[in-house]
Amino acid sequence: MCIALAGQGEPLPSDFPYKGQWLLENRIFLYRSDGAQPSGAGALNITASGPSPDGKPCFGLDAGQLALVFQISTEQVFKHNRSHTLFLANVEDVPATHGFIEAKLYIFHIGSYRAAVTVERARRGGNA
Repeated sequence: MCIALAGQGEPLPSDFPYKGQWLLENRIFLYRSDGAQPSGAGALNITASGPSPDGKPCFGLDAGQLALVFQISTEQVFKHNRSHTLFLANVEDVPATHGFIEAKLYIFHIGSYRAAVTVERARRGGNA
């Protein structure tokens, strides 16, 4: 069973600080990390955060990192997202391991392939 993803595949707003698509509109987005995107202190940044167009917090996953896990191209990740063949199968609470206050494991499927990404949340609403 998969989680319903309202707005999946829709482009991010033109004034949004990242370029990409919604995975779950106004909550989770996929973005391109092409060097022109905001980054944090030179560290590998597979997630990004900020306010969504409705003003509530949202976070993004680097589509290139998801592509590496699935062993496909970044363009294919976006194509699967637009086609609704990128599925969010499950979200689980897991222990935070990098000094953050909470963490969630997001499990994705494309066909028979599975990928998992852990997102940790800081006290002020940031992600790592």
